[in-house]
Amino acid sequence: MAAQVANLPSLIIGRVLTKSNTTTAIIRVLQMQLDDKFDMFFNKRIDYKAFDKQEKTKVGDIVLLKKRPTLDCRYPLERYEISEIVYELGRIKDPLTGRPCNGLRYLDESFVAKEREDQLKRSAPTTLNALPNE
Repeated sequence: MAAQVANLPSLIIGRVLTKSNTTTAIIRVLQMQLDDKFDMFFNKRIDYKAFDKQEKTKVGDIVLLKKRPTLDCRYPLERYEISEIVYELGRIKDPLTGRPCNGLRYLDESFVAKEREDQLKRSAPTTLNALPNE
């Protein structure tokens, strides 16, 4: 057990599974583990208890965990603390532009307004000019 505690990584990214109280969260981390028999990598799920001092995380957020000093741990299994929220649940950003989006559409006000105007122009009926009298 002591060897496993010494080999813990210092930074981990995971998803918040549950919040038992306001300051403790259970985080699920996916790690790739090599299977010697198949010579392939497979997902291995590991759950960690983490201390949430800011109390801003919700279930489903993607967070960055930082290893805590041993003396600061309140409980023996609470070896990590949530240092920052990487992605909030429901607040998706395009990784290239950094603009908030929903699926394939951006949620910027100016972009949405311009796109709406273009849609209205396309859907507006075209008026036929009166034919000149011959």
